[in-house]
Amino acid sequence: MKHLFRAASAMAVAGALALTAACGGSAGTTVGADQLDLAPLKVDSPTAAHLKDLYTKATDGGDTKIVAYMQGWEQYQKVWEAFEKRFPGITTKGLAINGPELSTKLSTERSSGKHVGSLLGGPDFQRKDVLRTLDLPTAATLDPAYREDSGVFYAPTTTVWGIEYNAEKVTGADVPKKWADLLDPKWKGRIVAGDATTPSATSGTLIRLYGGHAIDDAWLDRLKAQDVTFKSSLEIADQAVARGEFDILLTTLSDFYFPSKTKGAPIGFAFPLEDGNVSTPTYFAALKDGAAPEATELLMNWLFTAEAQQVFAGINALPTMPGAPAVQGLVPLDQVKLLDIPGPEEITSLWDPMTAKFKDVFGSPKG
Repeated sequence: MKHLFRAASAMAVAGALALTAACGGSAGTTVGADQLDLAPLKVDSPTAAHLKDLYTKATDGGDTKIVAYMQGWEQYQKVWEAFEKRFPGITTKGLAINGPELSTKLSTERSSGKHVGSLLGGPDFQRKDVLRTLDLPTAATLDPAYREDSGVFYAPTTTVWGIEYNAEKVTGADVPKKWADLLDPKWKGRIVAGDATTPSATSGTLIRLYGGHAIDDAWLDRLKAQDVTFKSSLEIADQAVARGEFDILLTTLSDFYFPSKTKGAPIGFAFPLEDGNVSTPTYFAALKDGAAPEATELLMNWLFTAEAQQVFAGINALPTMPGAPAVQGLVPLDQVKLLDIPGPEEITSLWDPMTAKFKDVFGSPKG
């Protein structure tokens, strides 16, 4: 299984966006399945019939309230609103809950038989026992990098990692094309980074690059010789590049880059890189015995349709389906060389030794 984890700081960003429940807009009154306009979804006739059947079962049974347990649900608000408009009468709601609290809630629901939650959303799900397989014809052509092998969870969107640079100071042939370019002596003292000594976006990227064999110990030693300035957070490092204090940000994720770029920061994003790329998908999965099962399966199918993928692209959330639109000039994901990153257990086992290694090599962050 590839590309299963999103870095801890990326989850922190998503969590900050959803400290309270995020609810969808008014879904309106239900209609007959034959009144549904599914043309914008661009699905074949059998798939359209499957979606109509799910809608009919959900609305006839009155089980139409989808509740997702997910940090960051709110950042996809336009996605949920588009779904509710396409399928009137079905509502969506996100609750920002994870970790031990989520485990306790799921255990309580299963033991009591009173199921509130419908699905989970996030970077990975190691407890497959609480999830169920789905019939998702809309995701039939989804790259294996964005779905779990047994058909339990699927990612309609992903975050990618690249090298940010000040577009006023780094231009033309100087723009990095691969991770190895960061070792060029011309960048000595001109690179800034987030904290690599604790679980963070920066350390998470380096661990994945290391696990995917894009970098090694020799690369880390040569990077040390570049006198990289490590800041206490990726946000601080990003701002330093935008102000022109540094030319290059060692690495950042698209979730950080796009908001800064949209606000007018003079920055660019080197992606994809010739020597390998990291993609950390946002997965969705249906809870076993969860509430609104047909409505949930309908939503999961819709997420991989042309309509939904376009909505994701419109909010700078990279869509994963083959042929999906590119986002702000980036190369479409189906044309990107992704690294074969170790599975979740191995990545987890690398966190402590690798962050200790980074501290030994780079020292503690400054500022």
